[in-house]
Amino acid sequence: MTTNDGVPILIVDDDENVRNLIAEVLSDEGLPYVQAKDGQEVIDQRLGSGPISLVITDLMMAGGDGLDLVHELGRRRPDLPVIVMSALMDESEVVREVENEPNVIGWVRKPLDLDHLRELVHRSLERW
Repeated sequence: MTTNDGVPILIVDDDENVRNLIAEVLSDEGLPYVQAKDGQEVIDQRLGSGPISLVITDLMMAGGDGLDLVHELGRRRPDLPVIVMSALMDESEVVREVENEPNVIGWVRKPLDLDHLRELVHRSLERW
């Protein structure tokens, strides 16, 4: 079983239902998590409040764009793996937007493929 040594995974999405769904998946896997409603909350409150093992973020959010968050994480925490989610972009658009961010390890299209998300989470925690 993959472990993150009790260091939480940060879920970032402006849709509470999506955050709760991902939280349930992580909880079922025995992985701790914290949640944020947008990129601005992450930058203002979460980055300096303790360790994070992984970020799972939507790219399009009200109140703090996920793309801006991905770029900021790449600048401030290039060691922190990131999984991006998007309902509005196709694969080529996502790749184009995040291709220069070395900490982005994968993406999941919405509606979420939970098996793919689990696979990315475990691969990330094993690798990083």
